[in-house]
Amino acid sequence: MAARQSDLRRILAKNIRAALARTDKPIVALADLAGVSSAHLYDVIRCEKAATIDFVEKVAEALELEPWQLLRDQGDGATKPRRSRS
Repeated sequence: MAARQSDLRRILAKNIRAALARTDKPIVALADLAGVSSAHLYDVIRCEKAATIDFVEKVAEALELEPWQLLRDQGDGATKPRRSRS
């Protein structure tokens, strides 16, 4: 089971970095926008700390993504911004 947890941490970190790169915002700005600690965000991106579901939800919202998009192993462009709801 430990390997799966490491895989999910790596996937989450990779997807946050990829989405963040598309926004042209620094990590500190994303943390502020999401309402999370920048230190914790750095730790999650480095796979040093685990993220809660609440954390994933806040970061996804700040990146204009659905939370599942940050947890999905990519390769198919699934971290594209969500459509605005009209």
